[in-house]
Amino acid sequence: MHGTSGATLARVTTTRARGGPAGGRLRLVAAALGVLLALPSCDDGTAEGAAPTSATATSPAPAAPAAPSSTAPAASAPTGPPASATPEPSESSAGTETASGLRFAVVGDSITAGFAAVEGATVNDRSSWIPFAVQHRRLDFVGGYAVPGATTAVMRDGVSRVDADVLVVMGGTNDLGEDVPWEVIRDNLVQIVEIAGVPTVLLSAIPPRDDEATGVLQLNAQLAELAIEQGWGFVDPWSGMSDDGSWIAGASDDGIHPVEQVVSLVGERLAAAMSGSG
Repeated sequence: MHGTSGATLARVTTTRARGGPAGGRLRLVAAALGVLLALPSCDDGTAEGAAPTSATATSPAPAAPAAPSSTAPAASAPTGPPASATPEPSESSAGTETASGLRFAVVGDSITAGFAAVEGATVNDRSSWIPFAVQHRRLDFVGGYAVPGATTAVMRDGVSRVDADVLVVMGGTNDLGEDVPWEVIRDNLVQIVEIAGVPTVLLSAIPPRDDEATGVLQLNAQLAELAIEQGWGFVDPWSGMSDDGSWIAGASDDGIHPVEQVVSLVGERLAAAMSGSG
């Protein structure tokens, strides 16, 4: 595993190749989440403004330093469907904010990358939330470091400096599976943000995890406190999907990774949070 930079922008396709969940399960998830799944929209149907009421988000202090987070099975690579397609790259662009909007980078594990590592600004798996986020009219994905199975220590060792406006860090799920102490997770996240060198940071809550429900609740509370301490933004895109730290019925096939409908919603919520922070 190695770090990647965001020097070259690339367009992430939004068509999903991996098969979606069965119709019955989709109806179950939609019924369970209800109005919590709704996002505010612009007239053109894209997410706009601050994070929706169904997700908790706070704005980071301007020009504050940065730090990270995780998600995927507790192994070197999670089990699940293989990468099904490689999105088509787009034109290169300069290092400053593009005409279409904010440039964002990521640091994460399989919840961010899907089941294949992100390479530069290319997403190699359709179960990533990134393609849904880039549908937002103000966002351009420029890369970062996201690898299935990564702990925050792996993220720290793999990340490199990236030229972006906003950094989304989502990590800690795999640390829970390996019983990594909070003090270690915290230090790893702070170092990740320092290495990436992005001016605005959004630290994300980790998703529910059926076999570590109590740990998820505790870690998310600690992540929220760390964001306040460091002057980062904090966002919880999993609102309405957790039952005391476990997934609600129908929201995950394996107790760790979200189903396609949830991935789509998380991408939209993170896009709204990034737009509100920028």
